[in-house]
Amino acid sequence: MSNKNPTIVEFLWSVNNFWDLVEDDQDLVFSSRFYITNPGYRLQMMLIPNTTYSDGVGYMGTFFRIVTGSYDSQISWPFQLKSVFTIKKHNLSDSSHEKDNEFNVIPNIDPCRLRSAFLRPSADNDNNPRPDACGNRRHISLDFLNENRNEYFHNDTLLIKLSIYLNDFGHTHKKAVMGMKYNQLVSNYEWTLFNYSKTQNQSLYRENIVVLTSEPFYTHSNGYLMQMFMTLLPKKRAFAISIALVQGDHDRYEMHFKYKIFHSNKLQFVNRIL
Repeated sequence: MSNKNPTIVEFLWSVNNFWDLVEDDQDLVFSSRFYITNPGYRLQMMLIPNTTYSDGVGYMGTFFRIVTGSYDSQISWPFQLKSVFTIKKHNLSDSSHEKDNEFNVIPNIDPCRLRSAFLRPSADNDNNPRPDACGNRRHISLDFLNENRNEYFHNDTLLIKLSIYLNDFGHTHKKAVMGMKYNQLVSNYEWTLFNYSKTQNQSLYRENIVVLTSEPFYTHSNGYLMQMFMTLLPKKRAFAISIALVQGDHDRYEMHFKYKIFHSNKLQFVNRIL
């Protein structure tokens, strides 16, 4: 573990006998487990040595997952820290192209969060042979690594670095504004559609149905994640507004799903032309 910058912690994983793993069609390879801080989250790196796609090119994939740790009851969930995978050169003095081999994971917007990869882990999944993890199956091509063996390998050992940015929570979804109305607590979210007239005119001219989508937003802190849609209907010279639930970071802990949310909550749309 490297700690030169107090806001970034780095973990270097030496993967031995890499090309043997590729030849043997090894499915998943796991690093040892480690804490990023004390107290802090406990992580484990993983790689898929060889994934071949329809383009016929083989790739190496890099991932990390969260496993149960001694401090899980003391730290906040879900995991939200920006994390970066880097394939390192063994020639430490040459880092000019290091960013070319980086892959960024930003938990608040990464698709992995929809699989609950960043929620508090369960001990039942710690030894799962197919764990829920986040990363990139096509991080780097095997052809590239093979062509640059002298730079990336020493005694068939590959170096993978995972950097955790302790103060970088990336992009977070907005929350609706809470307020009182008729002695009831309500949440209000305002969606601003820029260049609406231009989009509407194009839809009418081309007679194409157009769907506009808001960014996801939370109804309240630790609440539901929702998204609004506006569908332009040129033949009817009208538009329709709808809303949908989206998988959010707090769904595992949100107990209200046992109720009929659309029966027990009123949804009101207000059209306001600025």
